[in-house]
Amino acid sequence: MSKQLTIQGLQCERGERVLFSDLSFTVEPGQLCHLNGANGSGKTTLLRTIAGYTLPYAGTVSWNEKPATLSNSSYTQAYRYVGHQNGLKKSLNARENLEFFQQLYGLNASSDSVTSALETLKINDKSQLSIRDLSQGQQRKIALARLLLGSSDLWILDEPFTSLDLASRNLIENLMQQHLHQEGSIILTTHHPLVNIPSGSIHVIELDRE
Repeated sequence: MSKQLTIQGLQCERGERVLFSDLSFTVEPGQLCHLNGANGSGKTTLLRTIAGYTLPYAGTVSWNEKPATLSNSSYTQAYRYVGHQNGLKKSLNARENLEFFQQLYGLNASSDSVTSALETLKINDKSQLSIRDLSQGQQRKIALARLLLGSSDLWILDEPFTSLDLASRNLIENLMQQHLHQEGSIILTTHHPLVNIPSGSIHVIELDRE
């Protein structure tokens, strides 16, 4: 079965203002879709709609020809969403946050997979520290470590490189490239150039303000 995300005739609004309308495109396995547009053009709204957190005014989002909604468990298990906000529980430490997300994703609890994610993101030495005691860049890496918990087909990322230094941005790009090489797909917004990903893998969607 093709692991394809399909957007058809999508319209999203904020208040009474149309952000975009009649938007249609697909994201194929092995493809990175880069949403581009001015502030306020609806990039974050589109990502949240694809993740099922915001309902469109019109149109559909589908995964493998079935509705891509929070009630579709095969879809919610297939994607990982990291928004502009890190979404971490500040009362927990880094490891506990990832263990919480393991449960949320319906994965079997495994300290090995959490440790592997922390080590890959080069943040394992901070795993016992409270989120409150981590820098913004360290918190962002913990949020992005969720991508490595279990297997997933689609990464939905809102400004993933926020607060990261150059070495960390390169690390995340390399993980993205590995995901694409394994026939995963990515849809994201970013103000940073994607320097390590072949241009042939990137599909740009322009969101023009109405």
